[in-house]
Amino acid sequence: VNWVEMFKEHDQRFISGKLRNVSASIVSSKKDHFIFGIRSDKNAGGPFKGWLARHGNTEMINILSFCEEVTQYRVMEERKADRGILKRAGWRIWHNFMAPGAPHSVGLGPAVTTDIRIALLTTKDYVSYSVFDIAKGNVTLFLKRAWKEYIQEDYEVYLESRPDIMEQIKQLTETRIRQMQGQRTN
Repeated sequence: VNWVEMFKEHDQRFISGKLRNVSASIVSSKKDHFIFGIRSDKNAGGPFKGWLARHGNTEMINILSFCEEVTQYRVMEERKADRGILKRAGWRIWHNFMAPGAPHSVGLGPAVTTDIRIALLTTKDYVSYSVFDIAKGNVTLFLKRAWKEYIQEDYEVYLESRPDIMEQIKQLTETRIRQMQGQRTN
């Protein structure tokens, strides 16, 4: 989803093609929340990346870093960055995350990585960010489970820090159970 294009007509907070101060309330589905969360993690100080590090999940950290790099590449392309800088950034992504023996491998198969390498080798200019879309889509699927675990743990920590909320939830749950039991006997 290209947030900039989607909201350009309705929102005046755009500067140089970058969406600023977007509230999570514009995000409508669980998939959108996941994508918004992944895209926002770096700007939010990296809470998800920190959680992955605490759980020793290096592969997921690599995938998250890859997604951040591809997103940054897209931003540079949309801002019409210098073509030489874009070409070097494309190669940096390939070498760091996709090349055989890459230091931060994301585990993509040769079918995907070879296509990207060929695109990088044969271009006279730079490759469009869309070249990385299939790769990003494939690896992002792996992040979903870790994201759900992170959100669940974060929510539990929040609730534990607020005993008043826990008591309200308990009372509402007990009330709802009584109501449901009353409906069954009628």
